[in-house]
Amino acid sequence: MKDIDGLTDLYMNSRLIRIVTYVIMFFAAGLFAGTFSGEYLHGLDEVARKSTSGAITALSFLTFYMLGHSVLYDRQSFYCAIPAGIAWGILGDVLAIPFWMVTVSLILSLLTQPRTGLVWKSFAWLAAVYCYSGIYSFSPYLLFYGIAVVIVLIGWKVISVYGDQEEEPVSRENDAKIQSSFRPPSEKTAPSSYRPPADDIPAVKSAPAYGQRPEPHIQSYYRPPRDPDIETPKITPVVRKQSSFNDLESNDYAGILNLLEKKSAALPPALQTELNGLVRNGQLILQSMKEDPEDVKPGTAFFNRYLSAVIRVVEQSERQNLPENAPQSSPVLERCFTALQALHSAFVQQLAQLQENDQLKFDVEMSTLDSLLRTDGFK
Repeated sequence: MKDIDGLTDLYMNSRLIRIVTYVIMFFAAGLFAGTFSGEYLHGLDEVARKSTSGAITALSFLTFYMLGHSVLYDRQSFYCAIPAGIAWGILGDVLAIPFWMVTVSLILSLLTQPRTGLVWKSFAWLAAVYCYSGIYSFSPYLLFYGIAVVIVLIGWKVISVYGDQEEEPVSRENDAKIQSSFRPPSEKTAPSSYRPPADDIPAVKSAPAYGQRPEPHIQSYYRPPRDPDIETPKITPVVRKQSSFNDLESNDYAGILNLLEKKSAALPPALQTELNGLVRNGQLILQSMKEDPEDVKPGTAFFNRYLSAVIRVVEQSERQNLPENAPQSSPVLERCFTALQALHSAFVQQLAQLQENDQLKFDVEMSTLDSLLRTDGFK
């Protein structure tokens, strides 16, 4: 998975890598067509030989390109299509293995992840069907068609179940409020009903006579002792919890990604690398959702499905990275690393799909503009 993820990143971000990939892909398709076309051209006249050779070449180029696209953007469908290729290799021959793998992969992609980017792939597949019909007859392979249908149904179920298992909502429990409390005194002093008699009322002192000094005023600093039965109220300080995922709303994707980025500093270096790459791609997905309203629905569904899994892996990694868990943490951290690799791959592929849709939309707009300019005589 790691190598494929790296290839996907390079393919998306480097024009040179894309060119090299196309060259290798088409070279392999040409070599494949030349290797396995001999038995189909034997005994044909010049016209039929030329027609069949062209159909074989076109079929190989189309199917190899579509297989490469499936590896980069629809890997689950590609994996499920491998049994179809094996079945055709057993019941048929080698030449049409890529065609049937592409067919099963495309059907699974349309069933599980329908999107605009599959439109051009469907047209390319129709062209491949036309080339296939110039080489093969459909009737002798009824057994294989039944096997292919079973493979599609099983693959559809497997991909759906896998997605449902990952789609668990992130728990958001409210934190308990920490309040200051006072410990009540052990005994309450009853109010006194004593009233001093009239004799106890201090008399009003008369003003001193002329020439007589007033009595000095003595200020007392005496304070009565505390009653030991009455305790001083204790104030419990309010403890502010550090920010956690429970403090965030489940649809606050930007906040969750920012918190994941902060928590990566406490993880081992290998996990930091995977998590930082995942967060970076997640932020790019958010940016794509803001720029293109058509990306909001698939992007939201993707975050709801996979962010909860990312949070669980990161929290488990934090717990296992503590010093007291060091002896038994190594196997668990390895599993966390593998899980983060797979999740990073999913984020990379989702971003690639959104960018592919944007590119296709832009190409359509440019084609429409070009046609309009030609119609109005400006080109």
